[in-house]
Amino acid sequence: MAGEIGAAISRVRRLLWSKADQRLSVHGGSMLTWTVLDNLERYGPRSQSEIALAIAQHPTGLSRLLDELELAAFVSRSRDKADRRRVLVQITRRGRTRLTAGRSAVIAAVEEGLGPLDQRERAVLSGLLAKLLLPAT
Repeated sequence: MAGEIGAAISRVRRLLWSKADQRLSVHGGSMLTWTVLDNLERYGPRSQSEIALAIAQHPTGLSRLLDELELAAFVSRSRDKADRRRVLVQITRRGRTRLTAGRSAVIAAVEEGLGPLDQRERAVLSGLLAKLLLPAT
């Protein structure tokens, strides 16, 4: 049963990600970019490895994306004052604007994906997901 649940969660993630990515692409965005910016907005400045772990991306691919995001002025990088070896990535004002502009597309994609569920079922799903994520926080 665990394998079936894991596979279903993975398929639902891909479905929602794909729907959101299609909506964001209309405006020149992507779900991966939005996810990076959202992570930085939620948790503040982080290292590349922390971001990669949090959003389940390979650090090498994320490095290339961060180069692009920095070039577009959506993020900035700076040395950690407490540990000069560590580079922190943070969202910029322009990045926040991009994040906000894409939020309605992402929410609409999730709403579409959750369409078959009524409000009670959504509340149950939300509670179950929160319970699964509790140990990870």
